[in-house]
Amino acid sequence: MRIDIVSLFPAMFAGPFGESITKRAVERGLLDIKITNLRDFAFDKHKQVDDSPFGGGSGMVLKPEPMFRALRHIEATAAYQKRRVLLMSPSGRTFTQQKAKELAAYDQLIFLCGHYEGFDARIEDYLADEAISIGDYVLTGGELPAMVIIDTVSRMLPGVLGSEESAPTDSFYDGLLGYPQYTRPRDYAGLIAPDVLLSGDQVPIDGVITKGLTSIDEATITGESMPRSKGEGDEVFASTVNLSSRIEIKVTAASTDTVFAKIMKVVENAQHSMNKQATFIQKIEPIYVNIVLIIWPIFLLFGYFLMGWDLNTTLYRGMVYLIGVSPCALAASAVPATLAAMSRLSKMGILAKGGAAISQLQDLRVISFDKTGTLTKGTPELTDYWFEDETMIPAVVAMEKQSTHPLAQAVVQKFSEWTVLDEEIEVEVLVGQGVRSVVGGEQIHIIKPLDTVDRTQEVSNRLQEWASEGKTVVTVVKDNRIVGLMAFMDLPNEASKAVLDYFKSELVHTTMITGDSRETAEMIGMKLGVQEVVANVLPEEKLEKIQSQKERYGLTAMVGDGVNDAPALATADIGIAMGNGTDIAIETSDIVIMKNDLQKLVSAHKISKKLHRVILENMIFAMSVVVMLLILNFFGLTNIGWGVVLHEGSTILVLLNGLRLLTPIEE
Repeated sequence: MRIDIVSLFPAMFAGPFGESITKRAVERGLLDIKITNLRDFAFDKHKQVDDSPFGGGSGMVLKPEPMFRALRHIEATAAYQKRRVLLMSPSGRTFTQQKAKELAAYDQLIFLCGHYEGFDARIEDYLADEAISIGDYVLTGGELPAMVIIDTVSRMLPGVLGSEESAPTDSFYDGLLGYPQYTRPRDYAGLIAPDVLLSGDQVPIDGVITKGLTSIDEATITGESMPRSKGEGDEVFASTVNLSSRIEIKVTAASTDTVFAKIMKVVENAQHSMNKQATFIQKIEPIYVNIVLIIWPIFLLFGYFLMGWDLNTTLYRGMVYLIGVSPCALAASAVPATLAAMSRLSKMGILAKGGAAISQLQDLRVISFDKTGTLTKGTPELTDYWFEDETMIPAVVAMEKQSTHPLAQAVVQKFSEWTVLDEEIEVEVLVGQGVRSVVGGEQIHIIKPLDTVDRTQEVSNRLQEWASEGKTVVTVVKDNRIVGLMAFMDLPNEASKAVLDYFKSELVHTTMITGDSRETAEMIGMKLGVQEVVANVLPEEKLEKIQSQKERYGLTAMVGDGVNDAPALATADIGIAMGNGTDIAIETSDIVIMKNDLQKLVSAHKISKKLHRVILENMIFAMSVVVMLLILNFFGLTNIGWGVVLHEGSTILVLLNGLRLLTPIEE
């Protein structure tokens, strides 16, 4: 990222940018920070950049001319297409972590740091894309706010922090406050770190909740996209994530007996018992060698006794025979081409752990997909809503902002452009149920549908309709009456339907296998045009389904991202993992789509088909040369020298033909 700073005091940045994370980012080439002295663009010899305001008044106003000239200079020397010009001003929009994430997506940020307050309005109107404040107070200049924003934004850039997980787990990154953390020693001067599970923690082991109420994301185990409410007496499982509040659990299983451990045992058994199909070359090469060795003595005997060759001629032509039929060109038909295909795929963000998976992909007969995070985005979105009076939407948004639940975040995202509620409200989070608050003297609840709440026929009809579509419905209640409805769903990825349509056009049977509810799965399946939907299944049942598909259809592929997908990925002839999936899914799979772009799977299949054509061409050419050498040798029309030339020449041509796979395919 390129960062340009226009400042009256360039020396202020030397200290902060010369230390810590920012310094390392600059040294590693992740950040390019340039500072422009605004006074260099003043008109007079005194380098004056401000003047008294029109109409009188105290203070000085930053003049527009130097700032306009400075910005034009920056544009002339470093013009990036995706850039943002930011004016540091106390009247601007308050800076947040969400804004930092947005700014991190730009290639260039330009900070205008004149007076923090008191600048010609034309600077903001005609130069800046937006004004940003770091709080409701006044500073001498915009330099300190710029430092704050640059430090926050730079943490969002890939590679700046030591760990890829560091930024996402920061406080406020996704609306989550940092929770209390502990390290060694566990017991310090009698102060003992507690055995509690806090919001944002991954559940370390199977157990039962003994204290607290929360929401648990069980997508890694069950595949369900919506979190489950859990309270005292409910089971929790290792590798799932606590989303809402602090809970205490009683361990009920040893580490070797957890649901997660059992899944891993299934994976190991699948890996040891299921043999991946061999490639065509691997199948025929030993057969070819055996045939050549069997024919060789027959060739010698035939020539000596039936053709009347003398002993020297027989032995000589026998050596030419061995040179001509050597499987070098045949072996080279596949390996270099496969390596070239793997190299091409890696440049596209598709990593293959072996050539067999790529070469076999074109023979695919059935492909199965996990739903959550594979065919869908993995997070719920607000798809439908109804309010008796839409003027209450700002109040609903203000309430949901104080909840970390995924559905609440979906509401905030959906109505991000709506006017913010002026009054400050206190919100009570009802863990596992929703939130409630008093707005304008009226109590408002945002909760799951309850039979005890009054509703009109229209509300009942909408509830029934949206629930039948597999959507999760939340009600807005005022005076014990439903006055609003919101429906949520984990929507399909943009590329999912196109990918499924492609494989169907290639006569590949498409299946969606998920642990999610049947209603939700069938609705997603209908939207995407999946030929077969298998819902509400456990990891072992996913494995069994893959086994039955292999017996019924033939070569089978499985695409997934979660722990629950690992047994099926290991069992399938070709296991394909999404790049943002769990470590277990990635480790178990044969192919990894690094950027989580499902469309890349189509490219992989096309390259596999091209690889097959190239290998076939190589094999036909190699065998043609072998047959030609055999005929010429039989009639005494060649010698060892020409045999070597033709044999090695065919090998070289086969290698060069295989390298064609390094070139991009036609989409």
